[in-house]
Amino acid sequence: MNKVYAGQTSLSLRVFTSCSLTDTEACEIRYRKPDGTEGAFAATVLDSLEGLISYDVAEGDIDLPGWWAFWAWIQFAGGRQAPGEAQRVFIHREGE
Repeated sequence: MNKVYAGQTSLSLRVFTSCSLTDTEACEIRYRKPDGTEGAFAATVLDSLEGLISYDVAEGDIDLPGWWAFWAWIQFAGGRQAPGEAQRVFIHREGE
């Protein structure tokens, strides 16, 4: 399946951070919805050396069709923070 649909729950968001995550205190996949609302999903580190994080989408998470932006946000030990580059993804309305 090449499309993502509003309301879809059979989906994992995965983000490569391009940095080692061995000393992280928090990982998030942040988002901006088509209506401008911003938020974050608490992510799990899948591979600390490759810098891969993931979030399994739950009901109500991806609730609007249109252009979304997603980016990684990492907090390292000592309070250092690193936001990633946003990637835009079009979320389709079911049946389109």
